[in-house]
Formats: sequence, C-alpha cells, structure tokens
Amino acid sequence: MGLLGLALALPLAACDTTPEPGKVALVEGFAGLVAADEPNATVVGREILANNGTAIDAAVGMGFAMAVTLPSRVGLGGGGACLAFDGQKKKATAVTFAPVGNDFGGVAPGLARGLAVLHAQGGVLRWELVVSPAENLARFGHPISRAFANDLKAAERLLARRPDLAALFSRDGRLLREGEKLVQPGIAALLGGIRQRGGVYLHSGAVAERLASEAREQGITLGDDEIRGFVPGVGPALTLPVGDDVLYLPPLPSGGGVLSGQLWQMLTGVRDWDGAGSKQGVLFTEAEIRALLARNAWPKATDIKGVPGQEMISEKAAETLWSGTPTGNAVYLPVPSAGFVVGDRFGNAVACSFTLNDFFGSGKVARGDELIYAAPPPPGTANAPTLVTALVGNENTGKLRLAMSVAGGDLAPGTFFQVARPTLEGTYKLPDAVDLPRIGRLPNGKLVAEAGYSSAGLEALRATGEKPETLGVPSLVEAFYCPDGIREKRGTSGDCAIVSDPRGHGLAERVE
Repeated sequence: MGLLGLALALPLAACDTTPEPGKVALVEGFAGLVAADEPNATVVGREILANNGTAIDAAVGMGFAMAVTLPSRVGLGGGGACLAFDGQKKKATAVTFAPVGNDFGGVAPGLARGLAVLHAQGGVLRWELVVSPAENLARFGHPISRAFANDLKAAERLLARRPDLAALFSRDGRLLREGEKLVQPGIAALLGGIRQRGGVYLHSGAVAERLASEAREQGITLGDDEIRGFVPGVGPALTLPVGDDVLYLPPLPSGGGVLSGQLWQMLTGVRDWDGAGSKQGVLFTEAEIRALLARNAWPKATDIKGVPGQEMISEKAAETLWSGTPTGNAVYLPVPSAGFVVGDRFGNAVACSFTLNDFFGSGKVARGDELIYAAPPPPGTANAPTLVTALVGNENTGKLRLAMSVAGGDLAPGTFFQVARPTLEGTYKLPDAVDLPRIGRLPNGKLVAEAGYSSAGLEALRATGEKPETLGVPSLVEAFYCPDGIREKRGTSGDCAIVSDPRGHGLAERVE
C-alpha cells in the first residue's frame, strides 16, 4: 500500500529526537510497536507513531482504517472493546462499545463513538489527523490485502445471496482479488463527517435518522433514538494478579474478558496447569467447557454493580465453576473479529478487538452510505460478543509488559491462555509461544489439535473419551512482550518482541 492517505493527513515535519507530545514531528529512534490482523492498519499505526502520536492516537487511526480495509469483520456499523494502559498514571482503562442487540436484534453503530471515547483517554494529535488516513484509504482506494481477499473468498456464498453487498467489493461481475483496488465513496463521506464533527456524527441529526430509516427498510428493527442514545462504556478494566503484575481484561458486555479471566483462574488458581504435564490439554478442555456452560446464566452488564464481570472472575467464582457438575452442551460460537496491539515510547499501550458479530455483519447495507449493519450477537453469547484483548502491567513501576489481541470467537479465550501463560512464565519467548501447536473446539463440537501437538497430550485426551483431530485452530494472535517494559530507553525498544500470528496475514512492525 502507498502512503497516500497518510501523506495527506500528516504534514511533513522535520526530525526531532524528543518532540513534545502533540507536536507533529518525525521521531528519531524508537517510536513504538504495532501489530494488526490487517497489514494496511499496521501501516497507519506505524506512521502515526513515527509522527509523534501516542499509542491511543495510533489505535484510533488503526480502528478506522480497519473499518475500510477489513470490512468483513470491522465496520462503522459494528463495535469493539479496547484496553489502554497509561504508563505515567500506572493504570489501565477499558473502553467498551461492543455491538449488542436490542430486544428485536437491531444493533446500533458504535465504532466511531467508541474510538472517540478512546481518543479522549490520551490522544494528543488532533482528531482530524488520526481519522484522515482511513478517510483517504476509502476515498482514493487501496489495494486489498490477502487478509481481506481470503475473507471475500470464504464469504462467496453469502455474497451471492446479497448482490447489493457483493457490489461493494466487485469489479466486472466478480469479487475483487488480492492487490486490486477498492474504493468506498460512501464510507469516505461518513468518515469525512466524523473527521469534521467528531465521533457523534453518526449518532445525531439527519444521519442518525437516515441510518435508522434505512435499517428499517432492510428489515432491521432499529430506532434513531437507539442510535442517538448509544454510549460507550469507559472505566476500570477487569483485573487479576499475575505475580507482581496485573492482568487487565475487558469488562462486560465484552464476553471475552470474563471467559479469559475464568479460564485463567481455574487453570492457575484452582488447578495447576503448569504442573499438569501431559494432562494440560485435559485440564484446559474441562475448564473451557465449564466456563462456556456458565455463560448461559450470565447477568446483563447493566444489572451488575461495580466493574461488570469482576466478581465472575474471582477465585471464589472459579472454585464454584470447577466444583459443580457440568450439565448440558457447551456451545462454541464463531464470532468473526479482528484486532491489533500498539505501544509507544512513552510507556503506553492499547489492545483492541472489533466485530460485526458475523462475516459482513447482517449482510445488509445502508445504500449510499455503504455502512454494513452489524448482526445481533449469536444466541448463547448472553448478548456479550467474545472480544479478547489483554494487557499485563505493573501498577507500582508503570511498566507495561504484555499486550495481546486474539481473534477467533469462542476459541479466542483459550488461545489467549495458551500463548500468554508460557510467555509470562518465561517457559517460551513470545514468538515461540505463538508458534506452539494449539488445541481448541470448533463450533460443531469437534476438538482439534494442530500438527505437532504433544502425542502424550493427545493420548491423555483420548483416555477421557475425546477424539481430537489434527486440524488448524482458527484463531489469530497479535501481541508484543517487553520483559522490562515498553518505555523508550536510549532510543531503543530493548528486548521487546512483537508478533503477528503466522497463521494469518497481518503485519507486525517495530517503529524506529
């Protein structure tokens, strides 16, 4: 991809070794780390960091960019969840704007307002500078990446049933292929309004009325009052102690935080996964089933006092989960998502995950605006999409060590544990932990293990009656790990490792 969108958005500036935050200037030396499931978004984040933006500035730019470059999973009609760690304040904040449904399945657009709230937590570049790259990618076009081209191919049958949707991504009667140019004038116009009027643009006046009216014409029950009334959640993250550090996870209505926290507690507090040897897989699959079965009884986030989900990941809650006798069938839901991680030289970091709740959301489009309406969360998710992001930092030193975003629906919490635990324990370096063969259960209930998974582990699983098959686990990790913290030291990023899962087609870069 060329840097057209970025060149138009970020004015040329002289190099500066230590530019003041908020001043657009090219940074000499280490500027940050960035990894995303879609490579064009990584480039946007890289350029914002290189021009003296913070991790939050880069995250906002990347979120809007992914709505343009990966519209199969991310869109202005959808939502997400982000965690932001402030190295100076030594704490993390959660911004939740998950695409939850109303009583009739309608979902209010949440991405723009969510990213605006995120920007308010520590963005220093002007709003228009971080929105413009995505606007220009849409207006002037960009070569589609392999990540999006693969999604188009996988969704051929869906798109064949939705000619109005397919037309957005077609040329000469066929779907676009990798490297071919995609132009989105309707999305560009919406992003132009967001750039000029802020994240509230889609949620006010004639735009909200138009989007609601078009939704109703498409058979979606969604009122303009619901669009106007959508407010992202902002506040403390879920927390768990990890040695001297703190693991931060997104609260409800992002279900991935609760599922990840429950797995962590059951496998490290109630049971000893580290010492289980060949039976690690047995413990893992049992904990996963127990967590998913418990989801059927989750309360609504609005009915919970305090941080939504914190008590659900307590050690006591984990003991209760493990002590009961599982009944019923655990449902594994394939909610498509995508995300990224980004860290800056100031010691800040952001991890985000986004979704439309299905490939291309509901498949229904606001004509003219090109906005794809999100699908309602699948039944069985407690109206809490499984969005998995995580940060690990120290609240005494302000050092941020780990940032991770995992795509993969209900596979994501388990993948997070299988990668994060050995990394934090020092058993494996991050790139090796990401490469480790994983296990997971597909939506059809089939347990799969990637090639190379421990033969002793497979035998232990078979002894319990499981019938694991050798297949890939469709989950993707974007992560970085800095054992001494990410903060700049003499213009370098020290021993930081940054990884984009080789199972996908994302991109990871060290910006320096």
